[in-house]
Amino acid sequence: MPLEGIKVVEYGVFHAGPGTSSILGDLGADVVKIESGLGDPERNWVRLGRIDMSLPSGENIFFQISNRNKKGIYLDIEKGKGREILHRLVKEADVFSTNLRKSTKPNWALIMKPAAR
Repeated sequence: MPLEGIKVVEYGVFHAGPGTSSILGDLGADVVKIESGLGDPERNWVRLGRIDMSLPSGENIFFQISNRNKKGIYLDIEKGKGREILHRLVKEADVFSTNLRKSTKPNWALIMKPAAR
């Protein structure tokens, strides 16, 4: 696989960010998805108009497609321990992927600054 050995940390929501990381996983990258707060809102997006897109297991097909080939972890990045784990994961990664805006979290820049290289 062309991206075997590449470590990706993703902190994204819905399809755009997570979809990108899934493709990297398709190509062999080791991808870790981070969720915080209520988790990725796509988890609860089960309807497309009148069509129920949930799987027989109750899981959301959209979430499963956007997050294939990933390991997942929940971190409360508003608290010190969660932020510390996030920084360690980002520092050890080859790629950090996100589709969140700085305005999504009031102190996003402060949260990520220590992890910057």
